Amino acid sequence: MVIQYLSEQLTDKQALAVTIDLNVKISRHRYPCRLINQNHCDIRRRFLGTSLLELLLVVVLISITAAIAWPAWQHALSRQQLLEYRQVLQQNLQAARIAAIQQQYSVTICLGQAAGSTSVDCHTSHSHAPPLYNNVLVFVDYNSDHQRQTQEPILQYWELPASLGLHFNRGNWLNFTPAGTTARTGTFVICEPRYHYNGPSIKISSGGRINHAKEQPCNA
Repeated sequence: MVIQYLSEQLTDKQALAVTIDLNVKISRHRYPCRLINQNHCDIRRRFLGTSLLELLLVVVLISITAAIAWPAWQHALSRQQLLEYRQVLQQNLQAARIAAIQQQYSVTICLGQAAGSTSVDCHTSHSHAPPLYNNVLVFVDYNSDHQRQTQEPILQYWELPASLGLHFNRGNWLNFTPAGTTARTGTFVICEPRYHYNGPSIKISSGGRINHAKEQPCNA
């Protein structure tokens, strides 16, 4: 009855106006950009999403940045690893010297190339360029022959990662006397064979002093 009464009270023009107003409201809800400023809608679309071209551009920029930064990052990590293992080597050499003084026996440090093996020939000679070693054996050398016998205890054994190498310019062995001295003064260098640059080094004096030294080439 109410609907019929309202329809009878509205003129044709009023009914048309109501119909248009309803259609506008429905259209505004479904298609807002058709009834407001088109520039405003373009701005909204720009902030609401990115085009494929923009996405590809970002990917290209990230790829270029990574290609430039990655080698420098690898180089920095490698240098840090060299410095860390120089510190490890210095600590082991100092421990070997202290053991020689405390036990009043010679202590020998042998450098080897066979990973996982404590059988190291400490009198290996090399007529060509000195090799890089990757393991270190420290033992009490009762008879001071620089070769480990069965009864001579191992004090330390450690290995370098496969990517690194150890060079000693006096061969592949070093001996500390019970007084803490050595007749084989020289320089140890921690090397990275993949990169052709000098490595951090440690210098051994005749009095048994163990100190950091300036970087040295790995084939000196």
